[in-house]
Amino acid sequence: MLAAAIVHSGDAIKHSETAYESYFSWENSSSSSQTTIDLHLPAAGASETFSLLMPKSYDRDAEPRDDYLPVNDLLSTIHAIATYLVDSAEFKRQVCEDKENGIMRRLERSRNRRNGDDFVRAVSEFNALLDAEREAGRAGPCFDENLIPSELAIHVIEQIYNRIVAPTVGSLRQYKAFSNNVYGEILPTLVNEFIDRTNITHTSTFVDLGCGIGNVVLQVAAQTGCNASGIEIMKVPARFAKRQACEFEHRMRLYKLRHGHARYFRICLNGLPRQMTSLDAARMTFVQLCLVGLAALGKLDEVCSAEDKRQMIEWIYAQQVLGDGTELNAAYCGFRGGSLFGPHDLCDYVPANSANVAGTYSALCALLLLGDDLSRVDKPAIVEALRCLQQDSGCFAPHPGTTERDPRFIYCACAISAILDDWSGVNKDAAVEYIVSCCNPDGGMTQAPFQESHGGHLYCCVSSLALMGRLDAIPDRQRTLKWALQRQNGGYQGRVNKPADSCYSFWVGAAVELLGGHDLVDAAQVSAFLVQCETRFGGIAKFPDEFPDPLHAALGIVGFTFCNPDGFPRMSPTLLLPESLAHRLGIKAAKTTSG
Repeated sequence: MLAAAIVHSGDAIKHSETAYESYFSWENSSSSSQTTIDLHLPAAGASETFSLLMPKSYDRDAEPRDDYLPVNDLLSTIHAIATYLVDSAEFKRQVCEDKENGIMRRLERSRNRRNGDDFVRAVSEFNALLDAEREAGRAGPCFDENLIPSELAIHVIEQIYNRIVAPTVGSLRQYKAFSNNVYGEILPTLVNEFIDRTNITHTSTFVDLGCGIGNVVLQVAAQTGCNASGIEIMKVPARFAKRQACEFEHRMRLYKLRHGHARYFRICLNGLPRQMTSLDAARMTFVQLCLVGLAALGKLDEVCSAEDKRQMIEWIYAQQVLGDGTELNAAYCGFRGGSLFGPHDLCDYVPANSANVAGTYSALCALLLLGDDLSRVDKPAIVEALRCLQQDSGCFAPHPGTTERDPRFIYCACAISAILDDWSGVNKDAAVEYIVSCCNPDGGMTQAPFQESHGGHLYCCVSSLALMGRLDAIPDRQRTLKWALQRQNGGYQGRVNKPADSCYSFWVGAAVELLGGHDLVDAAQVSAFLVQCETRFGGIAKFPDEFPDPLHAALGIVGFTFCNPDGFPRMSPTLLLPESLAHRLGIKAAKTTSG
């Protein structure tokens, strides 16, 4: 869950701040100028700035009260967090259940008496309690995330409305009377009834034709987790809907609720986006990337049911080219990149039926992420294939019959060997010699000797050396680390004089981790760039304002976890597996060397 740039409560009233005045009286004169307060939220390091002002026209004895009152919003937020978003009985008792001296009771008293000093003290105490729960790992939903309680969903939707729509709601009323463009809103209670009667679940698809500002779409998405979309022809409501959708994604993350990235990976597991169908022959890699993205978010078990995992495991094994004991197929064994040409045992066209080292690496990683024990993997045949594919130069070919050679395939071979715990198919000395020949004087590493330094090949070389236990072979490790750190340009760039690209937050970022440079990274800048690359569809794009794809989404999220390790499963920079999984399986060289 990436850091989110929400619209704060204090920002929502800036357009009309002159119409507001202080809600509280203050005993301490030094506090009399305080107009905002920070409230901590469940996600690690997350907070929202709430205004302590009220509309000058506000009458607390009048009913109903349509004006936005930030103080009431803050109390509702604390109640929602304590009720639904912290799995701790003691926290709930101290905040809500103690009706005499609990934090909620003290906040209500200080609000009603307009005692600002007591109110601030109670909020500060809540923040300290929530910080402790976050540190203990208990901050997060206390319910099935596919069944978000309607009260919590409506609270989030109302917060979004008050920040995005309410400040300029008058613009929605600019339509011709009795025309087809008359604007109206459906109440949340009616949406609840609609959800109940239609049995919408997280596997459903919901489309609202004439969605207006998008409240119904957001509420359905929040309460059910389904793939919800809206269509609106009127420009003003459509503009509000887009802004609300963006705020929805950001706010859901800060509450540690289900969000667009997990949904995006789920969709991609069911079928590639239209823009990527030409890459179907590499589907194995995209399956791996989707699973890596979900694992990095800590959402894999939530999104993929036991039956989903079983079906994916069977599909992966269906792509395995087994050894037959002859020299004829020795170099062709392993896993194919996909099922584009049908079942491999019915395909007579050898080039299409060949395994390749990239497909084999992706398949093994995917199987481990899905909980498979690799008992059906033809390990001896794969090791023998690696032996056949390593060239005299020390580099590897991806499969027979190609002249393609570069460090990507050295990395795949090393990762395969580490996972199988069998290095007999790799001549380590020859591989190390080839990698050293790719080291440039500027500290970077290349596809082949004397070519341009490149962040992707830097990763493949450094990670391969780490897997082989030979990082000491880098001619000038500090110069290489310096080259990698100099690729920071907001986010990371892949080459000199190129724009930042989200995937290099992993390719270069992981190399920095392995070289021991974690503390030298401008984590805030890298994180901010990745947030810019997030999309309202979920997923992360190569550049801001472009469509996402599984590669940039998965690698961008893993790169984000390097910069923001708290609150995420720790991912191995060498194998794209959770470190806990790699260690449990006894896979060596999976742990980062940066400490």
